[in-house]
Amino acid sequence: HIFAEEAKSKRRRAYEKQIQMSGFPIKKTLDDFDFSFQPSIDKRQIDELATMRFLENGENVVFLGPPGVG
Repeated sequence: HIFAEEAKSKRRRAYEKQIQMSGFPIKKTLDDFDFSFQPSIDKRQIDELATMRFLENGENVVFLGPPGVG
Protein backbone atom coordinates (compact mmCIF):
# COMPACT_ATOMS: atom_id res chain seq x y z
CA HIS A 1 0.00 0.00 0.00
CA ILE A 2 2.85 2.39 0.82
CA PHE A 3 4.52 1.81 -2.55
CA ALA A 4 1.24 2.41 -4.39
CA GLU A 5 0.75 5.69 -2.54
CA GLU A 6 4.32 6.74 -3.30
CA ALA A 7 3.84 5.95 -7.00
CA LYS A 8 0.59 7.94 -7.07
CA SER A 9 2.29 10.88 -5.38
CA LYS A 10 5.17 10.73 -7.84
CA ARG A 11 2.77 10.75 -10.83
CA ARG A 12 0.88 13.71 -9.33
CA ARG A 13 4.10 15.69 -8.81
CA ALA A 14 5.25 14.90 -12.38
CA TYR A 15 1.87 16.06 -13.72
CA GLU A 16 2.01 19.31 -11.76
CA LYS A 17 5.60 19.94 -12.93
CA GLN A 18 4.61 19.35 -16.56
CA ILE A 19 1.70 21.77 -16.26
CA GLN A 20 4.00 24.34 -14.64
CA MET A 21 6.63 23.96 -17.36
CA SER A 22 4.03 24.20 -20.14
CA GLY A 23 3.59 27.90 -19.45
CA PHE A 24 -0.20 27.75 -19.43
CA PRO A 25 -1.47 31.02 -17.94
CA ILE A 26 -4.13 29.25 -15.85
CA LYS A 27 -5.06 25.66 -15.07
CA LYS A 28 -8.53 24.59 -16.22
CA THR A 29 -10.36 21.31 -15.78
CA LEU A 30 -13.64 19.92 -17.09
CA ASP A 31 -15.14 20.82 -13.73
CA ASP A 32 -14.46 24.48 -14.58
CA PHE A 33 -16.21 24.32 -17.98
CA ASP A 34 -19.48 26.26 -18.25
CA PHE A 35 -21.78 23.89 -20.14
CA SER A 36 -24.60 26.46 -20.02
CA PHE A 37 -22.51 28.73 -22.26
CA GLN A 38 -22.70 26.14 -25.07
CA PRO A 39 -25.95 24.18 -24.56
CA SER A 40 -25.40 22.03 -27.66
CA ILE A 41 -22.58 20.19 -25.84
CA ASP A 42 -23.81 17.05 -24.11
CA LYS A 43 -22.24 17.03 -20.63
CA ARG A 44 -22.91 13.30 -20.21
CA GLN A 45 -21.02 12.55 -23.41
CA ILE A 46 -18.06 14.68 -22.33
CA ASP A 47 -18.05 12.98 -18.92
CA GLU A 48 -18.00 9.60 -20.68
CA LEU A 49 -15.07 10.70 -22.85
CA ALA A 50 -13.24 11.87 -19.71
CA THR A 51 -13.22 8.27 -18.44
CA MET A 52 -10.90 7.46 -21.39
CA ARG A 53 -12.80 4.20 -21.88
CA PHE A 54 -12.56 4.68 -25.66
CA LEU A 55 -8.84 3.89 -25.39
CA GLU A 56 -9.51 0.55 -23.72
CA ASN A 57 -12.09 -0.23 -26.42
CA GLY A 58 -9.72 0.74 -29.24
CA GLU A 59 -12.16 3.38 -30.51
CA ASN A 60 -11.43 6.70 -32.15
CA VAL A 61 -12.85 10.05 -31.10
CA VAL A 62 -13.38 12.83 -33.62
CA PHE A 63 -14.66 16.30 -32.77
CA LEU A 64 -16.46 17.94 -35.67
CA GLY A 65 -17.70 21.49 -35.92
CA PRO A 66 -18.10 24.32 -38.34
CA PRO A 67 -14.95 25.96 -39.76
CA GLY A 68 -13.37 28.70 -37.72
CA VAL A 69 -14.38 27.52 -34.25
CA GLY A 70 -10.91 26.38 -33.22
